[in-house]
This record gives sequence, C-alpha cells and structure tokens, in this order.
Amino acid sequence: MWLNMIINPHVKAEIKYLSMSEGGRRTAAKSGYRGQFHYKNQNHEGWDAVQDFIGKDWVEPGETISVDIAFASHEVHANKIIEGM
Repeated sequence: MWLNMIINPHVKAEIKYLSMSEGGRRTAAKSGYRGQFHYKNQNHEGWDAVQDFIGKDWVEPGETISVDIAFASHEVHANKIIEGM
C-alpha cells in the first residue's frame, strides 16, 4: 500500500520542519518520513502521511522542503489542507 501511495501522491506541498526551539524536531528526517500533522492547533494523532521529499533525501530541523504527500486515511485530512496554508 505505501509504495502505491508514493507513486500516486494526494498533494504536493512545501513543509517547514520546525526546529527544536520552535517545538519541533531535533534530528533530521529522511524522505519517506510519516510525520504528525497539525491543523490550526489540532493534533492529528495518526502518522499516516508518507512524505516523499523532492530533490533531497534528508531535511534538517528548521528547513523548508517540497514534498509529495500521500495519505493512508485521506478522508481524515479532507477539507483541512488548502492552498496557501
């Protein structure tokens, strides 16, 4: 299932990986990472979104990267991801 999701992503996005001082990661993330999503102060507790980095294999905390995202439970994310978020 995960391979099909990476081949057929649901959205393209730019994502900022928060640094530790911003409440985020302290280590780099590898392409294929399934991070937690936050929507307007709401935690989504499912790590069901595969993030395939575009043009890079790793991203450091504090960096912004372009990604293809594929959701395992896309209905949970419906109408929550909008252009320009």
